[in-house]
Amino acid sequence: MSFKLPCAAVIAACLITLNAPAWAQTTDDPVVARINGAELRRSDIVEAQKGLPKQYKTMPLARIFEPLLRELINVRLIAAAARAEGLDKDKGVQLRLDTARDRILGEAFMEREMVKRITDKKLRKRYEEFVKKAPANEEVRARHILVKTEAEAVEVIKQLDGGADFAKLAREKSTGPSGARGGDLGFFGPGQMVGAFSAAAFALEVGKFTPRPVQTQFGWHVIKVEEKRKKPPPTFKQARDRIYQEIRGQIMKDIEQDLRKSAKIEEYKIDGSPKAPPRGIQMVPK
Repeated sequence: MSFKLPCAAVIAACLITLNAPAWAQTTDDPVVARINGAELRRSDIVEAQKGLPKQYKTMPLARIFEPLLRELINVRLIAAAARAEGLDKDKGVQLRLDTARDRILGEAFMEREMVKRITDKKLRKRYEEFVKKAPANEEVRARHILVKTEAEAVEVIKQLDGGADFAKLAREKSTGPSGARGGDLGFFGPGQMVGAFSAAAFALEVGKFTPRPVQTQFGWHVIKVEEKRKKPPPTFKQARDRIYQEIRGQIMKDIEQDLRKSAKIEEYKIDGSPKAPPRGIQMVPK
């Protein structure tokens, strides 16, 4: 199997390896390539993988090693050619390199802060708070028979009143895709079905069917509720990623706000002229 790595991601990864930490160069860090005499070590590949998209980060290094090594060699060869042409002295290129380095440094800083600040204990505490506040949503398991006209639906109800089997009638008469399953829609919660259908289903008692047809944009329905249950909250494992992202987002905002408070920032308009002060702030002349 071959991989085509995204070029932008590989270039970003190369910027990381150009400043690989000294501690990574150990005796257990063999040279994996030489490019015109310049060494490329296994630690460079490891660091480069960290800068790739998520689907590549999680792959075993052995699986992605060959394509990543090939791409890193190509990028360094092209970069060397660019230096030979003096492009590394170009102001526009230098600005882009500085911006890329700043972004990578910022990402590394934020990742280090997340490791320090987001502990498993903190995640579990937030999960417990979520479970306490989470409403106990009701779910219903229903069947339905979908037909084109109200008259057809009324006739279905008459047959059900006469003792006909709902699932059997659904297989015979329903035009919906669930007809083959006896009209079984499985469990669903509030808002997962169209308004009129959902309202009718949640109003029914278990074992009962709608005494009158229910109209939606899909046609006319006869609905029967088979079961009702309280939907359990997600497990910690199911909720962990979402909780992590929520905490991470808040921490990032807090860090950014703290940094802004401790910095002197002057902003100007696109033409370089001063911005008007915020409303309510009086500028005192010097």
